[in-house]
Amino acid sequence: MYCPKCGTINDDTAMLCTLCDYKLKPGWGKKSKNVYARPTYEQPKTYDIPSYYTECILVTFLCSPLFGIIGWYYASTCKSKLASGDIEGARWASDNARKCIWAAVIINIIGFVLIMANGGFPA
Repeated sequence: MYCPKCGTINDDTAMLCTLCDYKLKPGWGKKSKNVYARPTYEQPKTYDIPSYYTECILVTFLCSPLFGIIGWYYASTCKSKLASGDIEGARWASDNARKCIWAAVIINIIGFVLIMANGGFPA
């Protein structure tokens, strides 16, 4: 018979559940209306939406603090929206974090090229 509290399968003559020690009554799980089926749980869907959190930290320290901090905000927003189940909001925040990373990298490359075109770094 199944335990009505935890759903564990027990012997038909058992007085207590083998898992949770719930007091079982004779006849449960047989021809009575108190037949309990083992509860089934559906696995929650997992979404592979990157938050770009690590990349934003690297951009903050290596390229541009401004774009890095803004990207950091979007990365943390992405994580919180995923935790609350807002998948579209998480995708939006993830896209914005990625845009901040790319903007910082492109601006950093353009600045480096301009400095080198004007004679490089002063000695």
